Amino acid sequence: MIKGCANRGDIKQALHYLNLMIDTYNIKPNLIIFTSLLSVCANAYDIKNAELIWNKMTNDLNIDIDIIAISSMLNMMKILNYSQRPEKFIPINEIICTTIMSGFLKANKVKEMFDFYDNQIPKLDLNNNIDLTFENNEKIG
Repeated sequence: MIKGCANRGDIKQALHYLNLMIDTYNIKPNLIIFTSLLSVCANAYDIKNAELIWNKMTNDLNIDIDIIAISSMLNMMKILNYSQRPEKFIPINEIICTTIMSGFLKANKVKEMFDFYDNQIPKLDLNNNIDLTFENNEKIG
């Protein structure tokens, strides 16, 4: 039912179904439900509820955030042209960096992609001991 609300961008109805699920049927939402709710938020252009859903999702110890959930949040941010930095919501690793940079390029935001690269890749190098040198010992970043 919630997934059906995504096509229409009907966040009010989707949240009604979520409340029914939790309050009436005592069913705890899973990753699929949260990801569907993020899609509804994207189609409804509703960043406020998307942030609330994302925070609930990331604070639930029973939910393992996967690349699909992260892509849903990034897609929602792209659709809304949200100016907050993605790393505010999403922990940065190599896969996420690649996804975010691809998103910037698809949106034709080359300057933002390079800004992100300049700010995040050195942090990855520090956190993960990634060797960012070319064969001629020239370091990138």
